[in-house]
Amino acid sequence: MADSERAEEMQENYQRNRKLQEQLHKVRNQVVGPFEIFRFADILDIILMILGLLASLVNGACLPVMSLILGEMSDNLLGGCLVKTNTTNYRNCTQSQEKLNEDMIVLTLYYVGIGVTALVFGYVQISFWVMTAARQTKRIRKEFFHSILAQDISWFDGCDIGELNTRMTDDINKINDGIGDKIALLFQNMSTFSIGLAIGLVKGWKLTLVTLSTSPLIITSAAMFSRIVISLTSKELNAYSKAGAVAEEVLSSIRTVVAFGAQEKEIQRYTHNLKDAKDVGIKKTIASKLSLGAVYFFMNGTYGLTFWYGTSLILSGEPGYTIGTVLAVSCV
Repeated sequence: MADSERAEEMQENYQRNRKLQEQLHKVRNQVVGPFEIFRFADILDIILMILGLLASLVNGACLPVMSLILGEMSDNLLGGCLVKTNTTNYRNCTQSQEKLNEDMIVLTLYYVGIGVTALVFGYVQISFWVMTAARQTKRIRKEFFHSILAQDISWFDGCDIGELNTRMTDDINKINDGIGDKIALLFQNMSTFSIGLAIGLVKGWKLTLVTLSTSPLIITSAAMFSRIVISLTSKELNAYSKAGAVAEEVLSSIRTVVAFGAQEKEIQRYTHNLKDAKDVGIKKTIASKLSLGAVYFFMNGTYGLTFWYGTSLILSGEPGYTIGTVLAVSCV
């Protein structure tokens, strides 16, 4: 009778542990939405994020406006002195020195003003987003710790206890990196592209369309490598969590390990998990740098295409195209 009851109890424990493993597998593979990750933000965090977002948009607008002013400065310095070869008629190049100095001083002041604006709003966008990221991740750590303490004792049979400490540090640090200054830079780049595109279409739509022809290459390369880096980052975190679980297990029972002379065996276990993390980390670094190199390659190629086609439009006498137009469109 006792044996049958014990067998039933073991069967129940087995079924319960199996269900817990399935739940843990589903949770680990669950994808969190872009807005759901900010559910731990309070009123102050929302205010900081809104102010940081506005500062990012203003800071992002500085680069295309700066390119526009740089184009105006270039046109003023040239003074419309584009003449045909073997021509002695320079009437279009007559511009008073005083007028040129006045225009250049005004444009220089604009340039300085844009620089000060970028300095102030750049500091605001980074500091506010980093501040709210630190506040939210601190709250996430508290909720995670409280959630662990509130679990039933059978829940710990289906997970590695030593892995929880690593999850609470490394994984949450990844969240901190993801919702910190990177969000500010994302909105800054979106603002730069939107305003630069508007300026380019107004100043020279033909040159702008040619410049945008390479954007699918940039987007495709960035998206492809981004998926690879995300996958490798997940594998790296799992490897480090396993290594942390081994270290936690050994240190918590160090006397038993020394008594049985199992130091070398535990070192090999720990080294094996670290080797997996190192290999994945190397692959992730290579993938991220290849992604960055591909993006910069296509971007610099786009600049070359813009200056080449812009020069062709100027030499062909296309109305409205000057050196300043090419410089203004290049910010797209």
